[in-house]
Amino acid sequence: MKRKNQSELISSIPILHRLAQSQIEEFIVKENFHGSENNFLTFDEFIQRLKIPADNISYTLFKLFTSKSDDVVIDFKEYLFHALFTCKLAEPHIELVKLLFILHGDCERIDREVFVRIMKHFLPLKTENLNNFFYQLDRKKLGLIAFKDFYDATNDRDLRFKTLYEANKNFRQKQDSQ
Repeated sequence: MKRKNQSELISSIPILHRLAQSQIEEFIVKENFHGSENNFLTFDEFIQRLKIPADNISYTLFKLFTSKSDDVVIDFKEYLFHALFTCKLAEPHIELVKLLFILHGDCERIDREVFVRIMKHFLPLKTENLNNFFYQLDRKKLGLIAFKDFYDATNDRDLRFKTLYEANKNFRQKQDSQ
């Protein structure tokens, strides 16, 4: 994604707030998203999927996710990834991890590379440790694991995964508790 200027980001805040309240991105991922489908959308397809009006704000939001080489389409999976982080900010991370398994998986199953990339956002574990954990979960040696495999193997009592199960705290809450 190309870096956007601050005024473009600020102008898209109202629609981001409206989208976060509607939870349309979460619905799209849970109900009708197929990680293996073509995820490149034009502006018209983008507003249809999100059920938002075609206006300057929605166009600015769309442009935030265009690339320098192609400003006619966006990678909708990338948009959903960023939107889910924004929408799920206050919830325990495990809820977001579950959605990311759906978003990046095929039938909610992900490979080792995707697993490591997702976990790096949430856990302070080395890549080697994440790889080893993946291989432990991949009992059938298919090169894929499901969220259920991950969820069943982790819990909030294991210090390595405790942060996934706690309610997320914003910067101010973290400062106040210290």
